[in-house]
Amino acid sequence: MTILHYFDDNDSIVARYVALLTQTIGTKVTMLCASKARDFKRLYAEQHPDIVHVHGQPQPSLPSDCRLVITPHGHTLPSMKAYVVVARSQMELNALKGQFKRVTIVRNPLVTRTTTNEECATLLMTIYQQVMDSNVLQLMSTQVRRAMAILLSAASRDDRRWVEPVLAPGSLSLTALDFRRLYIYTQHEGVLPLLQKGLRLFSMDAPEPQPIVSYLPDTFNQPQPMTGTSIIDLLRDVKANGPSLLRLSEIDSALHDNSLDETALMSQIDDKGLRPLLAATLNLLKDQLLLTEGFMPCPPASDRDSEPLRLQLEKRQDVMA
Repeated sequence: MTILHYFDDNDSIVARYVALLTQTIGTKVTMLCASKARDFKRLYAEQHPDIVHVHGQPQPSLPSDCRLVITPHGHTLPSMKAYVVVARSQMELNALKGQFKRVTIVRNPLVTRTTTNEECATLLMTIYQQVMDSNVLQLMSTQVRRAMAILLSAASRDDRRWVEPVLAPGSLSLTALDFRRLYIYTQHEGVLPLLQKGLRLFSMDAPEPQPIVSYLPDTFNQPQPMTGTSIIDLLRDVKANGPSLLRLSEIDSALHDNSLDETALMSQIDDKGLRPLLAATLNLLKDQLLLTEGFMPCPPASDRDSEPLRLQLEKRQDVMA
């Protein structure tokens, strides 16, 4: 993990605080520091830090996908989108709550005796890890996303032979799989048991999931199973609540049911005006669970027409959206 700290070195307490963190945490993660805009810009471009931690009032220009942590150090700040804002006291936390969605306390050992350097460093490391354990889909490689689709597809159909024809060499290599992020993402999407089933179907000796805390949007709702529900009702849920991997997997399973009457289904779909939603969902299923055209009751929507639904799925766990 690489953290880039940005601060004004004319503020002696902030400068000492950053130096303290660098000394205390530097053995656990890579700590970079910049007190001038040009140095910050250069380090960001060269080092691609995982997290930017801004102290005090500097206002760097940052890309939209930057994972930003802010410690105001008593300064008044303009509204900024940050993963979390770190207050140094309960009073400061109360003042910041009305401006920022996520505020927590890490007391500064330079200004209070109620904490130590080590306690401060431990709390910040916990925050940094929680930031990295949030919106993990954004951090997954194309290879890991493809492996997830393969595992979920095999599990949804209870047979690895469904996906063996599309397996590329190394696509399910244990060394290439990012289990921590796979477990976090699928847990929030309601399909962790399905992912674990897929791992078993491929006889993969995977580690056990561990309890992990992530930042999630205020509006995030954990999807709940709708086992045995009709495709019509599953689509209605997608329309009302947006797509989740759990709902997509349930639609995928229903489409593979040998008793499905596609003609009758499409008649009901058209009667209820759900064909555009079904077509867009089929496009998502093609990517997320490797659904093939032989199990599509109608042609899938184009990438352009299914883009709004895809973005809903991509942004479900994004606290910065």
